[in-house]
Amino acid sequence: MPFIFYLVLFSCFCSLLSLLINSKFLLSILLALELFFLNLLILCFFSLIFSGTTNCLSLCLFILSFSAIEASIGISLLSLITRSYNLNNFNALNLLKN
Repeated sequence: MPFIFYLVLFSCFCSLLSLLINSKFLLSILLALELFFLNLLILCFFSLIFSGTTNCLSLCLFILSFSAIEASIGISLLSLITRSYNLNNFNALNLLKN
């Protein structure tokens, strides 16, 4: 296994750790999730390159599309909460239940 594989796994672990530690603000959660999905996509591409098969290609496209959808929904929620209530923490999502 090359060094870059371990580096991507370490970065994936750091993004999950950041998700657990900084779970108070919505923007921090979105950045940690984007880093996790980016690392997962890079890991999928490296496994595709080193294995030589194209079985993982559809999974890479699925991860990329899921990451884009997650980012757009998260940014729209963040802008909605910030414009309406002038807050950016995660507990403000309870205000949208009305």
